[in-house]
Amino acid sequence: MGTDSTGAQAGARTFLMTGPRIGGALFARHKVAVVDLSRANASLDRPMDLVLGYTTLRQASWLLDFPARRWAITSGPAPG
Repeated sequence: MGTDSTGAQAGARTFLMTGPRIGGALFARHKVAVVDLSRANASLDRPMDLVLGYTTLRQASWLLDFPARRWAITSGPAPG
């Protein structure tokens, strides 16, 4: 079960994702949850393609510059 920012709960299927590449870095195999974002995206000007979860985020050090709308991996997985 997962809980969103409104407190609503929903179940999600989990899968093992192997070798994802993000920002040119090759991440280790890890468990991910798969959810349908269509309902959340219905009210957004810029729809989400995905949400990075803890199992992905913990594998690297990230620089997230929200005002400038940019991000970078500062250390972590080797370039792939």
